[in-house]
Amino acid sequence: MNSTRGQDGFTLVEVLIALGIAALITSALGTAIFQILDRSARGGETVRALNDIQNAGQWLYLDGERAETTDLVESASPVDKMRLDWVTDGVSHTATYTIDGTELVRDHNGVLTTVARYVSNADFSISNRLITVNLTSTPGSTGTSKDITYNIWLRPN
Repeated sequence: MNSTRGQDGFTLVEVLIALGIAALITSALGTAIFQILDRSARGGETVRALNDIQNAGQWLYLDGERAETTDLVESASPVDKMRLDWVTDGVSHTATYTIDGTELVRDHNGVLTTVARYVSNADFSISNRLITVNLTSTPGSTGTSKDITYNIWLRPN
């Protein structure tokens, strides 16, 4: 007669309990990893949006501090295009900012430069020689967006 008392092993109930515990741990880890990856993607898009808007702000300030005139109408509703004009060392300069798809494009004397990508909105207005620029950047598909407002004084004539 064979006796099974000395044999090592697991019963079916023990194996099922272990599998159930492993499934719970695996699902919890999977959920945690998904949330980490999702937050990382949103964080990356937030950084990208901020970098784009800051780059646009640098160009706007550079041109704005030189500009003597603009095509913006005093105290009118905001528009989506702006032209700045100035003269340096007897040479006339014009910088125009427009939205082309999702890019904010600067045209300086015929040379086009993309100053920001992922721009979903750009509004330009002027009041008492103070230009107000509202930009919204929306990179990616997570719905992350950043809004910023720049105020730029025109140079006195």
